[in-house]
Amino acid sequence: MARLRKMDSFMKESQRLNPFSSTGFSRKMKTDVTMNDETVFPKHSTVTVPVGCIATDPAIYPDPDTFDGLRFYKLRTESKSKANDGRYQYVTTNKEYLYWGHGVHACPGRFFAANEIKIILAKEYLHRGRNGPKSPGPGVVEEESLSMVPASSSNCE
Repeated sequence: MARLRKMDSFMKESQRLNPFSSTGFSRKMKTDVTMNDETVFPKHSTVTVPVGCIATDPAIYPDPDTFDGLRFYKLRTESKSKANDGRYQYVTTNKEYLYWGHGVHACPGRFFAANEIKIILAKEYLHRGRNGPKSPGPGVVEEESLSMVPASSSNCE
């Protein structure tokens, strides 16, 4: 599974541009919280992270609205550093990629999920071949009980 770097990159890029939610993890304040800039989050308020906006920030990702299935593969292979190899994996969390959460609250099942997705994609690739069936339209994949259409871009400002 670890050798499927291009597939891993494709999965990460797909998740980056097609999030299951525009906001990531949320936290409910147990007490009033005052930030360094004097912003106050009152007790019982909920704070969420705008992961969709972070994922399309041009300061982080060049040409952020364009799908590049090899974006993370290129970042992993630009440098022979082991740190870059791990940093750009599908399951890796950091402040720029929060779909799995981050830190001690990161999803513990992400490793299992990543392997399951890779198995499904590999099986489909082997079953359908490199070129696959004719597509019903640009960006649309339809299967008996599966329909995937890319999400439209949203303005995060």
